[in-house]
Parts: sequence; structure tokens; C-alpha cells
Amino acid sequence: LSTPAKIPPAPITTGPFRKSRLFLSHLGCLSFSTRNIFKMINYEDARFKRFVKEFDKIQGRTPIKVGLLYIASGQEEESEIFKNDNPSDLYKEFVQGLAAIVDLKKHSGYAAALERHRDVGEDLPYYATPWVELAFHEPVRMPNVDREEHLVMKKRHVGNDLIHVIWSEHQLDYQTSTIVSQFNAAHVIIYPLRNGLFRIQIAQKKNVSFIGPLIHNMVIRK
Repeated sequence: LSTPAKIPPAPITTGPFRKSRLFLSHLGCLSFSTRNIFKMINYEDARFKRFVKEFDKIQGRTPIKVGLLYIASGQEEESEIFKNDNPSDLYKEFVQGLAAIVDLKKHSGYAAALERHRDVGEDLPYYATPWVELAFHEPVRMPNVDREEHLVMKKRHVGNDLIHVIWSEHQLDYQTSTIVSQFNAAHVIIYPLRNGLFRIQIAQKKNVSFIGPLIHNMVIRK
């Protein structure tokens, strides 16, 4: 007796294998001339493992670290600025409006390498958008330890920052040579005035493009 014909099963159009094959086909990777470029991955290869670990460290957003400095009245020396631990209420209000204060131990975002060091405080100012993460090195939040190397550590953190935001309550203008760093490209200096306004100074290297929307010697309000 003859066997009756059967209807063939419907082609598989869903599932991860089908989607992967379709994706590679659209890229032109499944033609006879390109099939030989594929090789099986050796999961035990040390280079592959190292690559995967480094791949996991790649930031999804652009990380930017900023130095945030407080200068009290009469302070001119670098060591005085780094030892500040009692800023004014107006400065604290400014920082709260600038960024969120996050717990360094619980923070899973960009922390500008502070998570790798001791004696850097318990929290840090942090701001983020879908495209950018800003972490602020703020010496005021770092405890003052009676060791010279701790002062050097504070300077190392701030010295590696491209931008310095400086809140100065000194009567004289801030000298950009106070904290010398080859990495720093721009200073944004804020002077609170007696009338409640704020004077802005912008200092930047010649090869740095325009920094806005604030401009040099602008006077603004809250």
C-alpha cells in the first residue's frame, strides 16, 4: 500500500537561532564567499576572558570628572583650600542644586575612581543624563587626615580633572596658578556678591572651544 502524502511542517520563523541567522544573512555574512570568516570561540582562551572583562567596564554614557573647590575668605594657599571642611551655607545650597549627593558605597554609576580609594569620604555629588555622567571631586567632603600623603591624594584627584568649578568667597580674584595641573583645561569661578548676585569668571586654555552658556564676567542670579 502506498503511504499517503503528509503536509510538511511549517518553517521555523521565530526563536533566537532564526533571528540570528536572519540578522547575519542581512549583513551578507552567510554567502559562500564569507562563511570562512567565522571561527568558533575558545571560551577558555585567556585573551577572550580578558576582553570580556574589559568590555563590561565600557561606559554606556560619557563619564566626566569635575573638580569642585570651596575657597573661604582670605584663603590663598593650596594647602588651605584642600583642608577646608566647614563651607558656608550658601556654598552647600549651591552644591545641592548642582548635583545629587549619593552614597559612595551604594552608588553603581560613575564615581571618578573614588570607589577604589580610602579616606575619600562617604558620598559624592553626582549628576547624570541619558548621555553623560558627571562625578565631582570635592575636597570638602574628603576627611582631613593628619598625613601629608592624604593632602597629596586630594590634589591628585582634583589635578586629574579637566574642569574646575571654584566657589570663591575671597575678596580678591582667584589665581588659576594656585592649583597647577597639566590636565586641567578650564576654570569656572563663582563669586557670591553682597547683593545676592553671582559674578562668573571663565578661564580656559587656548585650544579649548567656547564654554557656555555662561560667559566671562557675567553676573547672574539664582
